Amino acid sequence: MKSILVLHKLLFFKPLYVALNAFLFLIFVSSTLFQLFFLEHILIIRIFIFGSIFLLVFLNFSRYIWFISKYKKEVLNLSNEKLKEKYPQLLRIEKNVPQVKRSIFTYGIWLRSQMPLTASKFNEQDLDYEEKQKFLYKIYLRYYIVESFLVAILIACLTLFYYFMFTTIYSVAATRDNNLSVIPDIAYSVITGFIFFIIALTAAAWINQSQFQLLQISNNLLTVSVEESKKTYKNTFFKLYIPKEI
Repeated sequence: MKSILVLHKLLFFKPLYVALNAFLFLIFVSSTLFQLFFLEHILIIRIFIFGSIFLLVFLNFSRYIWFISKYKKEVLNLSNEKLKEKYPQLLRIEKNVPQVKRSIFTYGIWLRSQMPLTASKFNEQDLDYEEKQKFLYKIYLRYYIVESFLVAILIACLTLFYYFMFTTIYSVAATRDNNLSVIPDIAYSVITGFIFFIIALTAAAWINQSQFQLLQISNNLLTVSVEESKKTYKNTFFKLYIPKEI
């Protein structure tokens, strides 16, 4: 069960992946700023702006494709002991669980912090262990597939929102009547920026709510059956992730 619940934490955010994201984001922010000072090179700078946005989206979506293939290949074949042997850093994660006080306002954060411990509480000798394992495996698999698209949308929309709003506001303030945005009309440029912002907020809310429900259902399976879990979520949006058959 640990392989299902903590593999993402073990594999996803590697230093090289984080560094590449930071580098591309720096290029994007710098290019957006430079266009205000190098008007004669605006076309080249736009290539850097939209190229960095594309590469950010591509990098993160590719990361999910790699992780999902790794997830499908490994999680059901790794017992808790085999997982510890293959990924020694698991011991460090379990020992350094953040101490978050449980309350109404911090419940989601507390659930996330407790996930390594929650994974340890599942007994591989229980009669319904395999059923719960396959149930969670399919839920998490569906979630990661959906999240891969939502994260791509979130990154694209947030960066485009920043581009349209920053470029429109500061270029007009500096040049009075010259909007350097790819949409010259000031009103349309601002409206486009807000549309991207609304889409980004929707994607972020979906990801946040899905993660919370995912953590909650994982924790609840310690004490309830798979069928009870299905009944709990059958009338919610989370039913999108619930498999009909195990």
